[in-house]
Amino acid sequence: MCVYKGHANLHVQAIDDETGTVVATATTVMPQFRALGLASPTNIEAARAVAEVLAKRLADKKIGRVVFDRSGYPYHGRVKAVADALRAAKIAV
Repeated sequence: MCVYKGHANLHVQAIDDETGTVVATATTVMPQFRALGLASPTNIEAARAVAEVLAKRLADKKIGRVVFDRSGYPYHGRVKAVADALRAAKIAV
C-alpha cells in the first residue's frame, strides 16, 4: 500500500507487487468525499475517511493484510491517521 500526500489532496493505493497492478484505491478527489462535507481534504479527518473507504474496498476483495509504504513521509499526522484507521478496520498493517 502506497501513500501520496500532496498539498491539496491525499491518495492511497493498494498495489499487488507481483503483478504491478492497483488492487484498490481511495483519494480525497473522489466525489463521495465532497459529499461528506469535510472541512479540508488535507486534514487528519479526511485521511481517516480515505482509509475507511480503502479498508472497505480491501475487505470486499478479501484482503486482510498489507505492507504500508509511507513513501518517505514521516510517520505522523495524516500518514499515521491512515495506518491507524486501517488497523481499526481490522486490516493488518
